[in-house]
This record gives sequence, C-alpha cells and structure tokens, in this order.
Amino acid sequence: MVILLALASAACYALGTVLQFNAANGVDREWGLRLRLLGALARDRRFLAGVALDLAGGVGQFFALKYGRVDVVLPALACGFPVAIAIDHKWNNDKMPPLEIAAIVAAAGSLAGFLAVRPAGGGAAFHGSYQRLAVGTVAAIAAGVVAIGVARPFLRRVQILGSLLGGLLLGYVAILERAVGLLWAHSGICSVVTSWELYSLLAVGGIALVVVQSSFQGSVFRRAVSVVAVLEPISAVILAAAVLGEPALGPDRALSGLLVVVAITSLAYLGYQERAERGRS
Repeated sequence: MVILLALASAACYALGTVLQFNAANGVDREWGLRLRLLGALARDRRFLAGVALDLAGGVGQFFALKYGRVDVVLPALACGFPVAIAIDHKWNNDKMPPLEIAAIVAAAGSLAGFLAVRPAGGGAAFHGSYQRLAVGTVAAIAAGVVAIGVARPFLRRVQILGSLLGGLLLGYVAILERAVGLLWAHSGICSVVTSWELYSLLAVGGIALVVVQSSFQGSVFRRAVSVVAVLEPISAVILAAAVLGEPALGPDRALSGLLVVVAITSLAYLGYQERAERGRS
C-alpha cells in the first residue's frame, strides 16, 4: 500500500511537471524571472492542473511517509522525474541521444540510492540552530532577489543555471517546511501563524516557483527537469544536516558520497549539452 501511494505521488508529480513546463513555455520569455510570470501562469489551465497534481502528490507523499519507512518511500518518489521525461517524450516525440538517456538513468539511480542509504532522521525534536536557519533564509531570499533582478539577463542566456538555482531553492523550501512543521507540533497553529518561519517559507517558496518556471522557458524538458528534480532532495538532505542538525549521510559515507558525485556528474553533462546546443543555435 505504501509503495503504491509513493508511486502514485510520483506519477502525479511527473504529470504535473509536464503540464507546468508546457504552460511556462506558452508565456512570453520577457516575463521570465519576473513576479508577474506567476500571474500569467495562473490564467493557464495547464499550469493550474499541474499545481493541482502537485498538491495531490503532496497528499499521497504525506500519507506514504506517515505509514512507510523513509528509505522505502523517498526512492520511490525519486522515480517521478524519469516518468515525467517519458511522458514528455511520448507527447512531443522528443528524440533523446543515448548518452543523455544514460546520464538521466545514472542521475535517477544515484538519487534513489542516496535516499535509500541515508539514515531516517526526522522526529519531533529540533536539533539545529535558529540562527543558522535565519541566516540560510536571508541567503536564500537574497539569492532569489539577485536572480530576479541583477542576474536576470545572464540567467536567461544560461537557462541551466536557473534550473540549478531553482533546485537549491526548493531544497531550502523543504527545510523551512520542516521547521514550520516542528513549530506546529511543539507550539500549535497559533504560533505558526505569528512566526517568521511561515512567512519566510511563503517568500522563499514564491521566489523558487518564479525561478523554476522561468528556467523551464526555452529549455529542453529532460535537462531542466533532471537538474531541478535531483538537486532538490540532495540539497534538502545536506541543508537539513547543516541547519536542522539531522543526519545526512548513511553509515557508509563513501557510498553516499560516491552516489552524490555520480548524480552531480550526470547533471553536469546534461548542463554541458544544454549550453553546447545553445551555442550552436
């Protein structure tokens, strides 16, 4: 039952991502990395359907993690982005070079392995530092503001860097979600409503959404989605160790490190292909 819930969630995330990608590419690229991009997307039924599927996936993920082990559920959820790539390939008849297929398979496999061997962590106790959480939040917001403002022309030219930043920001969103959840468990909903953590979550989440949707514009689906989907959980696990004091690597640190290296190397190859293709066009 738990595996079915996790796989159903992965399928919802996959289809939702495809719909959001297609919606983002239907918006004028001049709106990329601007807050009004969200207003334009909100008028697109594909984007709204994608968001609804993401919410459905989130509900399934919640119950899967409630009743199942983390080392079982998270690797199953990691199957979502290869499914998304398969759906996009079927819909758009997108031809994928064999080396890119190998890189995507390597990234997905190493991500699933990394999540499977990591310690369970979690619990209802906050072992981290609120000072580090605040500093990380300021850094995440600052990075997003720089991307939306100063670095906008550069990120429009190098789309894959937008995907990278989007994945990292989504990883930090997961940290803030965890912090808000812990606050709720210890102090109740009233404390959450008046907390800086909740509004930081909304701010970083909104910025991350703009960055990710902007990185989709004009990108090749399989590359942009792979970067975001792999970096989000890996960065969340690493940041959870730094900020929340939760365990990051499994008992076999060498294996965990190797899996991260394989994932990053695979993404670097996809990024290189994206950059090279843009250079030829």
